Amino acid sequence: MEVDTQELTAKFIGRSAAFEKAIQVLIGAPASDVSIGHLLKTNLTMRRQHLGQDLAKAGIDAKHLPAAISAAVEAENAIHRGVQNGKYHPLP
Repeated sequence: MEVDTQELTAKFIGRSAAFEKAIQVLIGAPASDVSIGHLLKTNLTMRRQHLGQDLAKAGIDAKHLPAAISAAVEAENAIHRGVQNGKYHPLP
């Protein structure tokens, strides 16, 4: 089985972008009365829209954008499940 390193890299970029944005949101979240789930959803959606630029900067062919998006969405879903289960909280 041949490994497509560009596709693997695209998936890594997608996952990494989602996790990085989640950490930024959790660290920078304002007062606790703001819905962290809403903040994450908004920020992760906006971040995902820039994956094509990330791939271009890394020299990854644009045909791998769907793989990057798919990996980002999988990571986002895991992040949202963690928030819903009380595993992630903004810093005090």
